[in-house]
Amino acid sequence: MTYDISRLRRLALISLVLQAAGRIIGRTKLQKIVYLANSIGWKAIDFKYHNYGPFSDSLAAELDNMKNYGWIEEREIPTSKDRVVHEYYFSNKYKQTGLSQQQVLCRRPADNVNFGISASTRSINVRGSGCRHDAEVETPVLQGSNF
Repeated sequence: MTYDISRLRRLALISLVLQAAGRIIGRTKLQKIVYLANSIGWKAIDFKYHNYGPFSDSLAAELDNMKNYGWIEEREIPTSKDRVVHEYYFSNKYKQTGLSQQQVLCRRPADNVNFGISASTRSINVRGSGCRHDAEVETPVLQGSNF
């Protein structure tokens, strides 16, 4: 299986986000978190404005590919409003895949990249150094969101 560098960057970014967050509940939340991480310099995925904020067809396709390869799990969680929310996380078999993909593109070890999600302050903090960018983004999450 061979990959071009742009695909490796997409896979590494997705892996970084999932590795840092552990589990992400909600497709929209996952799209927004990857958008924020992408905006600090990765430039690995193109986003467009959609109904609920930034959306990427290529991110959705890569998630499907990663799910089909068995790298990540997608679990449906029923809600009380007859809806379904999706939870994303690394499968136990491939937890190290995210770290190895991330280190391929980073000049320094993966622990120099920090991605924080704070439910108490309702903010998302993305900090990177060594992955071909040095930047920090902190953004408050709007009131009424599912975060």
